[in-house]
Amino acid sequence: MDKEKVSGFIKEKWFWLIFAIVLMLGIMLRLLLVQLPLWYDEGCSWLAASKSFPSGINDFLFNKDFQHTPLYFYYLHFWMKLFGQSDIAMRLSSLIPSLFVLPLVYIVTKQISNKTTGLIAMFIASTSVFQIFYASEGR
Repeated sequence: MDKEKVSGFIKEKWFWLIFAIVLMLGIMLRLLLVQLPLWYDEGCSWLAASKSFPSGINDFLFNKDFQHTPLYFYYLHFWMKLFGQSDIAMRLSSLIPSLFVLPLVYIVTKQISNKTTGLIAMFIASTSVFQIFYASEGR
């Protein structure tokens, strides 16, 4: 019985080590792109979110950028109030929620299948080019 407990502890220890490595890999890959110069559409997002809440944002979107709804710009407005108006702070508004996706992918996949499949799915999500690029955009 003691050997089974030790074996289970070692397996559990390896599981958490692999989980942490995959999570760190996802964080590092997303942080690589955060320091790139702003794109045009990110600059438009910054400009809209820097307007007064809510009338300035609504006026800007109605007159200049009619294709977007204001909810994201409200969120970005308050994010920039809390964390500053730098391009990195603006991009972190997308990066941080994208990091919560990684454990969520693991949890959902584990519920459907098992722990190993959950870790594989989490690894795929953490190295997905689509996920990495959109996590580092401020739009």
